[in-house]
Amino acid sequence: GPRNVAAQNIEGIDFTIRYSLETNSFGTFDFVSDSSYISKDEFQGSDGNFYNSIGQYDGDVAYPRFRSTFSTFWYYGDFTVNTDMNYTHRSRDVQVNPADEGVKTHVNSHIEWDLVISYVLPFFKSDLQSTTVSVGVENLFDKDPPRMSTAFSNNYPERNYDPRGRYYFIRVNQSF
Repeated sequence: GPRNVAAQNIEGIDFTIRYSLETNSFGTFDFVSDSSYISKDEFQGSDGNFYNSIGQYDGDVAYPRFRSTFSTFWYYGDFTVNTDMNYTHRSRDVQVNPADEGVKTHVNSHIEWDLVISYVLPFFKSDLQSTTVSVGVENLFDKDPPRMSTAFSNNYPERNYDPRGRYYFIRVNQSF
């Protein structure tokens, strides 16, 4: 959630780990971890100075230090099953005085799971084209965004999280 600022400096590291396991009778399993660790996320204020916002929440945007997606894929013939676990690390609410009793001082870490099952239809399949039908659900366990009393216009960091809850979909992909 970058702001309308004069400049922004971001430093961090992105890393991806992949592992594939092929079996003779159970198909292929792929495991992928795609993560980002941010060490600095500075914005330039109206006074010309830079301010580091990493690990903070300011009532509008959360700037988590760590985010990660862990994906598993199972391929068996024309079927594919994919799960994603999306993790967002917690942030400290800079609008709350830590000495205030009973006031929430952090945006909690957050995990959401997605699931997609796909099948390549055999009657449109050739070397040049195929039709794939997918059925899926985003936010499988209907996890609400982390709540914050200091949120700007809602009670969650709206630039970071999707409030829709569990979301079902059907998708048809046609390649030519």
